[in-house]
Amino acid sequence: MSEIEDGGSAFPSEYYAEQGMSIRDYFAAAALQGFLAGRNINALDCSFYTCEKAAKSCYGYADAMIEARKETKP
Repeated sequence: MSEIEDGGSAFPSEYYAEQGMSIRDYFAAAALQGFLAGRNINALDCSFYTCEKAAKSCYGYADAMIEARKETKP
C-alpha cells in the first residue's frame, strides 16, 4: 500500500517536534466546512449524503489541492 502524500505540516513550528495537523487534513477540513455550510438540510443528519461519503469526498478535494500545489510551485 502506498503512502498518502499529506503535504507536510499545515502550521510548522521550529519549537515543537510534533507538527500537528497536516496540510491534507487542513484542506479536507476546509472542504468539509464548505460542504456543510452549503447544505439545505440539517447538517447533523447524515442520511441524505452519508457522513462517510462526505468525508471521503473532502479528502478527495484535499488530495487534488496537494497535487495542484505541486504543479504550481516554482
